[in-house]
Amino acid sequence: MSLNREKIRRILDQETSTPKSYSLLYHTLQEQEAWFANIHEDRSYEPMIAEVKAEATRLLEEPLEEISYTLFKQFEETGSRLEYEKVYFEKKKAVKHFCLNEFTSTSSSSISTSITSDSLVHL
Repeated sequence: MSLNREKIRRILDQETSTPKSYSLLYHTLQEQEAWFANIHEDRSYEPMIAEVKAEATRLLEEPLEEISYTLFKQFEETGSRLEYEKVYFEKKKAVKHFCLNEFTSTSSSSISTSITSDSLVHL
């Protein structure tokens, strides 16, 4: 099977330029929009949203340790995964909190505007 870059580009361009009438998580876009509206109107979500935002901000401000070959090799040599997993799961947590913050943010000044391409490279 050969990779036809031009065909893939056309498909991707079409997907991003065509308004969607469906949702990946809900049966309809209306259900999805109702869910997002509910999150912002229902005060019971406020503590969770605040916690996500605080953790995402903290993770953005603190440098994350790199997943190094040394950590990977240590597992092979000693059988201990804890050192590698600690770094891996901290990065995974950062991505999760960045995404959750973006989904629950109502303003254009969400932390996503603070994330640079350089910071994403290190995730």
